[in-house]
Amino acid sequence: MKDEVQFVSIAYLYTKEELDILKAVRSGRYSKIEITLKNQKVVMIKQSEEKHFDTAARLNEYISKNDYQDITIRSNGGEIKKAVSTVSKKYPNT
Repeated sequence: MKDEVQFVSIAYLYTKEELDILKAVRSGRYSKIEITLKNQKVVMIKQSEEKHFDTAARLNEYISKNDYQDITIRSNGGEIKKAVSTVSKKYPNT
């Protein structure tokens, strides 16, 4: 409960974009986070997450999970070893 109170109190100090960046960093899910700025404002955040798959069917299931994503696949001996999914979130340029 104490953490929630601190989060609410600092929410007024940061923009929605800045809070989204902090959440992504603190989640620990992403191997890479890219931030695109225009006129010193956040216009896009790209979050890359590594996934390991035991079958192509599991990869196919993961592909249908997000509306838009870039996926890089690494294979060895014809088997999928790792995939990196990058999801982009765009913000209005205000």
